[in-house]
Amino acid sequence: MSRQQKEIALRIKTLRQEKKETQAQLAEAIKTTQYSISKIENAQMSLTLDNLLCIADHYGVSVNFLCTGIRDNTVLDLLNSFVFIEYRNFTFGELHYSYPYLNIRKAYFYYLLQTANIDNITSLPKSLQEAAKKEEAAKFEKIKDSNFDTIETIPMPFELIAPTGDKDDWSVSDLQRELTMHYQDFLREYNTTREP
Repeated sequence: MSRQQKEIALRIKTLRQEKKETQAQLAEAIKTTQYSISKIENAQMSLTLDNLLCIADHYGVSVNFLCTGIRDNTVLDLLNSFVFIEYRNFTFGELHYSYPYLNIRKAYFYYLLQTANIDNITSLPKSLQEAAKKEEAAKFEKIKDSNFDTIETIPMPFELIAPTGDKDDWSVSDLQRELTMHYQDFLREYNTTREP
C-alpha cells in the first residue's frame, strides 16, 4: 500500500478512536463488516468511493480531510470563530443565576452593523449599496485575523429581570422604556469606543 493509503487509514482509525467507537460500530454505521474496517484501518484494503463518502459523512469531516489531513472549515467552525456565548454568574440575595452573554468579535460586529446600515438606506441605488457592501467586506477581510477583541451584545439587563417587588406593577411599556434606555446607553458607549 502507498504512503497516502496508510495516512488515510490512520486518520480513519484516529477519528474512530476519538469518537470512542469500535470497528463494529463504524462498520454498522457505514453498512459494511468489522473485518473490512479492520483491513481499511491497517491499510490492507483499498477504500471504495462509497465507503470514503460514508466515513466522511459519519464523522462530519470532508473527504478532503480524510485524503489530505487538512481540515476544511465548516460554516459552524467559521461562525464559532467570530461569535460565542459565555455564561456569567450573578447572585441576588439567596438566588444564584447563570446569565448568557453573546460575544462577537468587534471586526465582525462592525461589518454586520455597517452592512445593515447600508441596507437601511433605501434611497441608495442597489448598485451603490452592493459596491458599499463589497468595500465593507474588503475592510473586514483585512482585519478579521488581527483583531480578536470582542464586545458583548446587549443582553437583557439583569436589573430588569431580577425578582424584586418594585417591578410587580410594571406594564410592557415600562419594560420597553427601560430596554430602550439600556440600548441607548449601549450605543453611546459603542460610538465612543469604536475604532475608525
